[in-house]
Amino acid sequence: MVNFAWEFPAATPSHRPSPRDSRARITVLGFVSSTGPMAEKSAMALQRVYDALGSDEHFQLWAIYPTGNAASVAAYGRGQALTFPLLLDPDRRTAMAYGVYQTPTFVVINRHHRVTAVYSGMDDKTAQRLIDTSKGELK
Repeated sequence: MVNFAWEFPAATPSHRPSPRDSRARITVLGFVSSTGPMAEKSAMALQRVYDALGSDEHFQLWAIYPTGNAASVAAYGRGQALTFPLLLDPDRRTAMAYGVYQTPTFVVINRHHRVTAVYSGMDDKTAQRLIDTSKGELK
């Protein structure tokens, strides 16, 4: 079951959720779109990564959508049978904080809250690269 989409900021206007809030040793942020030719391919790649690593308590994955509303993104996630958190970043502040200006872009963050890899675009090897990079950080 998909975690329902929610919008940054989540708790209060002064607090925005961040990978720093987590005890995860590795975080994958997938900046993706819910429309267009890459949407389904990106979602399935992230689901493959989550299927491979989501049971590890030290791993987290967030899909971040720059457009839409919580209801439409949650409906998209249910329609695609996605089982990882779907977040909204309508003002794109989170994307800009990570230097992301296009979708799809995937950012891997380590336990020290440093970006260790960025993959822009999508091909048949994107999911495996994300899995391999994340497994390396989880060791």
